Amino acid sequence: MQRTICPHCRQDVMAPDAEGALCPACGRPLSLGLRCPWCLERNPGGRFCRACGCELPSPEQFGAARMLKDAGVDRFVLADRLRQMDPEQTAVLSRRFEQQRAAVMVRVEEARFCEKFLLQRAFSGPLEEAWLARLPLPPEALASLTAGPRGPFVEPADLERIFRESPLEENRALAALALFRRGSGDAAVFRRVREALYDPGALGLEAALSLVRLQMLVPHLRPRLEPRDFVTAAGQARAALARPELRLPAAQVVAIEHKLHRRWPLAAEKAQEGEPDPARLLDILNEGLSHSDQELSLVCAVLLGDTGRLLPELSSEDPVRRDAARLALLERGVFLERVLPSLTTEPSEKRRSWLRHVPLPLAPEPLAAVLAEAERGDERHLAEVLRWLRQHAAADYPAESREKLAHWLDADRAARLSPTEILDALAWLAKPPRDPQTPWVRPIPLSCGPVRALLPRATEALLRCPAEALPRLPSECSEGLSAWLWGEDSPMMRAALDRWAGDPGANRALFEFLSAMESRLDDGVQPPVRNWQILMGIWERCPYESRPALAAAVAAGWSFSYSQDEEGARQALRERYRQHPEERACLKIAFAGLLGRTGTDWKTFHDEVAPEEPRGGPDTLRAFAELCRAAPGELYHHVDWLLADLLPDTTPAFAERLFEELKGRKDSSTQLLPPAVALARWLDEKRERFSDARLRAEVLRVFREGWQAVLERCTRSADGAVEYYQQEKKQEIAEILARLAG
Repeated sequence: MQRTICPHCRQDVMAPDAEGALCPACGRPLSLGLRCPWCLERNPGGRFCRACGCELPSPEQFGAARMLKDAGVDRFVLADRLRQMDPEQTAVLSRRFEQQRAAVMVRVEEARFCEKFLLQRAFSGPLEEAWLARLPLPPEALASLTAGPRGPFVEPADLERIFRESPLEENRALAALALFRRGSGDAAVFRRVREALYDPGALGLEAALSLVRLQMLVPHLRPRLEPRDFVTAAGQARAALARPELRLPAAQVVAIEHKLHRRWPLAAEKAQEGEPDPARLLDILNEGLSHSDQELSLVCAVLLGDTGRLLPELSSEDPVRRDAARLALLERGVFLERVLPSLTTEPSEKRRSWLRHVPLPLAPEPLAAVLAEAERGDERHLAEVLRWLRQHAAADYPAESREKLAHWLDADRAARLSPTEILDALAWLAKPPRDPQTPWVRPIPLSCGPVRALLPRATEALLRCPAEALPRLPSECSEGLSAWLWGEDSPMMRAALDRWAGDPGANRALFEFLSAMESRLDDGVQPPVRNWQILMGIWERCPYESRPALAAAVAAGWSFSYSQDEEGARQALRERYRQHPEERACLKIAFAGLLGRTGTDWKTFHDEVAPEEPRGGPDTLRAFAELCRAAPGELYHHVDWLLADLLPDTTPAFAERLFEELKGRKDSSTQLLPPAVALARWLDEKRERFSDARLRAEVLRVFREGWQAVLERCTRSADGAVEYYQQEKKQEIAEILARLAG
């Protein structure tokens, strides 16, 4: 049986088998054995060190022995030198050693004080051992060691002193960990904790376990950590799962890392190589629900979603506990009718940030709570909540939820939203699910189905839409407009379309959109209504005085293509052209592109559809005026088109209208003279029709006056080429008029 000498009463007693044993003679603590002054190994008994063979001195001579070792005494003669030394000399050396040891113990007390706030008691002992091995210290090192704060360390405020002033980096790290565990939000403290995560020993594990805080589960309270920091912390914590005293916080760190990396809930995944079994983690967390530490217990409740524990926390005075409970319930999409009203004191923007944690899609009951929250704010809040709901495909929502939302957006609520928001909501609700065979193809909303209740809201939105916003709608809300045009059919819808088509600043955008609607459909898919049918409806409802402007807008905006029902459009044009001769001038302008697709000219079309009938309809002069309004840049073609059916009696009025149109322009001769020349040539060809002297004189008068006025409007060119053309035409017109007069 090994024995030892009590360092206090010097009695030979049985060697203790554990730290903290008391001397049976004097009742004071026994050490595990004598420490070797050479290698610092503890020896349970015997005369010589079992590690290095140095003779072991008495405890009172340990300091002097260390000083002699520093002076260069060999370890095998160290004990002899101690025995030969004068007792006073031995006392001097021992006193010098104890002075330095006292300085070390102040720093050890720092570490021991910090340990009171940490989970591990693994820092002060190794620190003492490490510094004892360095004693005695050189003067400069000793001065640095004694420069820090002095004890006693008893108040939590002393942690701040240690963190700011301790000369030991390891003690400052321990103080930072202790401060962080006590809730410090100091950036310097957290920076030191983050650095400690990467320590491979007990310090790194302590830093990892310090992350078990409710703040880590609430994004706006969570300190700024990189993903790799959480991964490192989880790696440190996994090694502590086997330690009973640390396994709960270790399991929580691993679970937090899982949660933050969207690998949650744990029960839904299989254990990966090198990671703990999820079932084991869940067992530890469930045991932690009854832990005496209320914060650790609540962290378990948040991670597990224990609603029985979380609901009472919604009324907690502690904002951290309250927010953690809110977030846990929101992330599971449960009890929204209780969580969302608890946020009413928060600003709208913060309430929306909370709402984004709710998983989509929503069943009818959670949706009702979200819609109630949408009404608790202004117009922007309402629009943002609806926009958040649209982040998930509506086809994944239950049909009851979609129908509920469509009916919830009544006239009063829809009036608080912009037309863009209404049309986007309509497109979202009406869009069918993607085909699993072609998931890359975006489905087109052809039928509104149970969300037809939203169509009148879209119509109302378009009726109140500012005129300056109409041109942007096709590019911003193409799917919503498609759903509206293909799904709605009401007097209000037609009024909204007519308003749009009659706006000169927006109608071109409308017709561009209408002409391209069907190009987004797959081959063989038939829309509920063809785009040409919508166009013909607008055309028929258009007032007479507005039809030239409508024709110009159609000509500029509509692009006929193979993706449309061109045959249906041609048939509709034939019927309209045949049955409404008064519209032929405007039809010619509007649908020139349709005939151009097949290479058919208007003369052939007219002879086929309305043979023997005047091209301009019953009133040539009105037709000419409409052509000039609808396409002012094609004046020559208008004159050439109408001359075929011009009657002698209406020729003076027609010529007067023509020259009035030309006199209103200022251009070169090559632009202004051809229409007048075309009329003059027609007069020359048809002069036998003007046998009546009075009619012939009236035609000549109107032409001469108009011709002279037009010549004065012609601009001159720099190279004189246009003047040559003008002289040539003046000569030709003079000869024609002379023949007509003779």
